[in-house]
Amino acid sequence: MSKKDKIIETIEVEDASLLPELLDGKHHVIPIVTGGDEVAEEVEVPEIIPILTLRSSVLFPGAITPITVGRDKSISLVRAVNAEGGILGAVLQRESDVEDPAPDDMYKVGTAARIIKILEMPNGNLTVILNGLEKIEIREYITTEPYFRARVTALRDTTPDLKSIEFEALVDSIRDVALNIINVSPSMPKEAAFAIKNIDSKRGIINFICSNMELTDEDRQSLLEAPGLLARARKLLEILIREQQLAELKNQIQERVKQEIDKQQRDYYLQQQMRTIQDELGDGADADIEKMREEAKKKNWPKEVGETFEKELQKVERLNPAVAEYSVQMTYLQLMLELPWNDVTQDNLDLTCARRQLDADHFGLEEVKERILEHLAVIKLKGVYSQIEQMPRTAEGNFWHKNIYPNQVWLDGLYMCQPFYMEYETRFHEKKNYDDIFRQFFNVVEHMRDPKTGLYYHAYDSSREMFWCDKVTGLSQNFWLRALGWYSMALLDTLDKADASVGEPYERLKKVFVDLMDAMLKYQDASGMWYQVVNFGGMEKNYLETSGSSIMAYALLKGVRLGFLPENYQTYGAKAFHGICEKYLSEDADGSLHLDGICLVAGLGGKQMRSGTYDYYMSEPVVKDDAKGVGPFLLAYTEMRRAGLIEA
Repeated sequence: MSKKDKIIETIEVEDASLLPELLDGKHHVIPIVTGGDEVAEEVEVPEIIPILTLRSSVLFPGAITPITVGRDKSISLVRAVNAEGGILGAVLQRESDVEDPAPDDMYKVGTAARIIKILEMPNGNLTVILNGLEKIEIREYITTEPYFRARVTALRDTTPDLKSIEFEALVDSIRDVALNIINVSPSMPKEAAFAIKNIDSKRGIINFICSNMELTDEDRQSLLEAPGLLARARKLLEILIREQQLAELKNQIQERVKQEIDKQQRDYYLQQQMRTIQDELGDGADADIEKMREEAKKKNWPKEVGETFEKELQKVERLNPAVAEYSVQMTYLQLMLELPWNDVTQDNLDLTCARRQLDADHFGLEEVKERILEHLAVIKLKGVYSQIEQMPRTAEGNFWHKNIYPNQVWLDGLYMCQPFYMEYETRFHEKKNYDDIFRQFFNVVEHMRDPKTGLYYHAYDSSREMFWCDKVTGLSQNFWLRALGWYSMALLDTLDKADASVGEPYERLKKVFVDLMDAMLKYQDASGMWYQVVNFGGMEKNYLETSGSSIMAYALLKGVRLGFLPENYQTYGAKAFHGICEKYLSEDADGSLHLDGICLVAGLGGKQMRSGTYDYYMSEPVVKDDAKGVGPFLLAYTEMRRAGLIEA
């Protein structure tokens, strides 16, 4: 009789004590893993098989594992498969507390298994010993009554070169980490360590550890779904390293608590001895009170706090040291002395560092740590705003571009500050500095806009001292695309954060944005893009530039979405986005995307003595995949998605 046709024996047990020790409920059951490194003969899995839902267990191919079955559907399924000598599919349900799971409540990948033995328990449940055969994927469920039956596909794990140095090192690392977890975790059976040390098969050691280590159901399921032995091994090592760190952290916390308790007991004992000696020498409570009074004189606290302290200290002087209230009052006074009254320290507002420190010092407490980080973020936000208050200004009242560019206003500089400035004023400062924000934009319109083209020059020197500026107007020579793009975003995102109820200045700024869009559309190329120097399209060396064109696509699309621009302007934004994709977006054989045609950087003055001439803008490097191009492109892509113009 073949294995397929064999009818599995059913054992009826009236007394649970008659079960082997591994099934008596008091011992840790270690699943057995069969097979060596040689490729096992492929198991013929029927196209349609019954599906046994598992609450909290994942069966791996090659593992022999006891499963407790208690639901009526599952009992009927097991008995039917046992009677036929067939194969069932063992599949984990997503939520263990779901009593009657539906197909959507179960994972798609499970394991085809054969029943080895059934043990009938006194409470009516069954303990079924399953032998995992082959990984399967559920394509569709055929029936749900009296139990699940599904159409499945067998998934054969890919096998790496078991003799490669990389794979051997990977398996050795898995073995070492697993043994270390067993050593530091008191809940893991030591028998597992013995088994791990004595399994020679690489395949066997991976499947054994997947089956036996204390992992979450989600982790076990992800290991089962790994597309081959190598992928499973890599995923397993990643999970084990995480579990090792967690186990070590738990031990550190427990050891730290133990040490603190021991120290507290020691300190208490020594304090009692000192108190007794002081009492014998006549240098006890009165001396402590006088010492506190002397320390209080050195504190830099408010007058009313000092008066309260002295009042409470006098109350202690009237108390008998033997009463319980005495120690409570002394603790309160000691706390007042230890508080840092008016002592200011330099804060470290690095949120990444704070998160790392909180995670190291406090395990769990995630909500508490999030509130702490939010508080630090608010403090940091106020610190950023304080820079605005201290920022030097031009004679017209605009912020300097940078300290190294005194008295200069660059178009891209407005995007660096004004949207943040407007949002902070709106949310936290009761719009007190709205006039300042609007005035800085209107100064740019007055001094940097070319009335003939409607475009804006790259920069303006209020002092007229820089070599690159016109000594009469203070302006640079050309209209650089990306600077115009940043300025467009500054206008748009500032308007987005502003309160429209302020009226006239808001409407005036909105018109500035609309006028700029109209001016830019006059220079949009047939491709949908714009040239590096905007008004010299087709001139020698001039080229269609990606970053500025992406920004303009974003500004047009978002402007329509916010209601600042008519609906037909959406066409111009979409044309720009598609033009970028056609000309500069490429895809590798592996599916990786690349974005070309990005001007690396352009500026004025500085150590490089950048002159702002046409030839200068043509001399800057054109690069691929730079953040200054990829970032705006993704913003434009998001607006295309929001408008329903493209699908994911």
